[in-house]
Amino acid sequence: MESRANAWRKYLIGDAKTIHTNRMLYHNTVCNYPYDICTETEKIISKDIPRTNIVGSTLTEVELEAVRTLLTQYVQTMPCDGYLQGFNYIVYVLYDVYKRDDDEHAMADAWWSMVTIVSIIRPMIPDHDPTDFAKYTKTWSKHYIEHLQRYSPRTHHLLTPFYDIILPSLTVKWLMIWFTQMFAMHDVEVLWDALITCDPRQRTKLMAIIAANITIQHADSIIFWAREHPSEIGPRLLGVTARDAKILIDASRHSMLQYKLPGT
Repeated sequence: MESRANAWRKYLIGDAKTIHTNRMLYHNTVCNYPYDICTETEKIISKDIPRTNIVGSTLTEVELEAVRTLLTQYVQTMPCDGYLQGFNYIVYVLYDVYKRDDDEHAMADAWWSMVTIVSIIRPMIPDHDPTDFAKYTKTWSKHYIEHLQRYSPRTHHLLTPFYDIILPSLTVKWLMIWFTQMFAMHDVEVLWDALITCDPRQRTKLMAIIAANITIQHADSIIFWAREHPSEIGPRLLGVTARDAKILIDASRHSMLQYKLPGT
């Protein structure tokens, strides 16, 4: 059976030849890039590094320094993207998976995989292109709302007055960083297995249904919030953690099969 790290490399970097070439480019070019990042961005990264905590795990000093290095290198070589809070979680998950498999090339593989993932999530970055952000939020929200209407109509009813506020926030807080602040590391990895290997044409829908299923997990809490703290539904939903990524993914894939049109 193919290892997780090898599967991620294949989908995020490429075949063996491409991986080898990119590792050389990383060590010969990216690591020696001559420019410094601006002081403001450096301060933001420095503040985010200690906050890079996946649920239930604490990073070592070596891991924190690796994340700092990778983020700084990314900002130096990809100034069009800059740095956005949350990138630290993406980098850490990649580095952790690759380091356990091949310590020597973990930095290079994590950097190139970060490049690919940011290219995927770019429409979810509000400051990159507000028009793209609005369009993407509208697209995934359609699937999210449809799923709630079908499987938890009461939750949908309670959230409807708050969708305009909640949905753009969920784009950034949940989807843009691939749910990394919501699961323990072993569950994040399972979730990412699905997102990385997913048909790109179905990824947005899969993410929307996963988000809807996370919301449904907290249906009872939403009922309570609506009764006792209606103005806090949005912030409280953004602060929840999810349970069992495998169950969520299985339920989400099942839903996608149900939605599948005949002959497709």
